[in-house]
Amino acid sequence: MDALSAYVNAADAGEAGDGWRRAASFTLTLVHPTDPSRSLPKDAAHAFQASAVDWGFTQFVPLAAVRAGGFVDAAGGITIHARLRVDPAAGAGGGGGRKETGCVGLKNQGAPCYLN
Repeated sequence: MDALSAYVNAADAGEAGDGWRRAASFTLTLVHPTDPSRSLPKDAAHAFQASAVDWGFTQFVPLAAVRAGGFVDAAGGITIHARLRVDPAAGAGGGGGRKETGCVGLKNQGAPCYLN
């Protein structure tokens, strides 16, 4: 099945050290460019750690639905919004904050190959 895939990746998690772990829930939404009520959200939760740094949907939306549903904007692109909530109480062992990793927040991986 030809489908759009979408993932969340914990940037630089592999460099945070053994024992690093962050529990998070997230929503990825394929945004309809002219009618936000037709946008397609999908929810997930994952315990990110050095051995499992990404999580998402291999078959987020069928490509036929992306094309036929009007999700391609005038410039020929699509928009996916990511809303992420990290649970500060669950799985916070091993540090991983700005002091330990040098990073804070989300980091653009510049990897459009995740959008198959």
